[in-house]
Amino acid sequence: MSRISSIRTRPTTTGFLVQRALVANLTRLIVEGLASRPAGILIDVGCGNSPYGELLPGWRRVGVNIDAGDANPDVVGDGLQLPFRDACADAVLCTQVVEHVRDPFLLFRELSRVLKPGGVLILSGPMYWPLHEEPHDYWRFTEHGLRQLARQAGLETQSILREGGAVALTAVSINHLFRGPVFLPVRLVVNLAGLALDKIWHVTHSSPNLSLRAVKLP
Repeated sequence: MSRISSIRTRPTTTGFLVQRALVANLTRLIVEGLASRPAGILIDVGCGNSPYGELLPGWRRVGVNIDAGDANPDVVGDGLQLPFRDACADAVLCTQVVEHVRDPFLLFRELSRVLKPGGVLILSGPMYWPLHEEPHDYWRFTEHGLRQLARQAGLETQSILREGGAVALTAVSINHLFRGPVFLPVRLVVNLAGLALDKIWHVTHSSPNLSLRAVKLP
């Protein structure tokens, strides 16, 4: 899924149902996991335009991106080799990045390396999504896969949330057949119908996207 540049979502976009849930879930994970902690250092890996930064007033946020072409990073760097010392961050945020790195195991190890013991990782990535940002689109993840990646990096998973179920996945698949401004009304109808149907028929075995919160073990 494309990186979100704003926490405001529009019902005419291709991935509206998933993006809407992603914003809600990441907001929940960030607020529940970090808002009650003393303000510290948060490293946002693959920061884009840092749409979630406003949720943590008082925190020192350091945005990292592999380039500055479509982002506003504080540091240009690679998530597989972060330019920070060990155990320097109280929290790490990494949204919709893990599918684009060559080695997701190494990414998790780097995210864990820069966290202090007890520090929090909040990460999201797709279980289903069409090819995007090619050719750098390598992986898709189940809930069990994300847990395993976290475990091998010395992280204990606290929570995994799903960004929609089978209805949202179906809506995204249909909308990808009707891209472009001429099909805006079609996407609007599909998204509104999917929004209503998902409330009464919420099947979660085929979620398009997942969000995780984990804590670095001592």
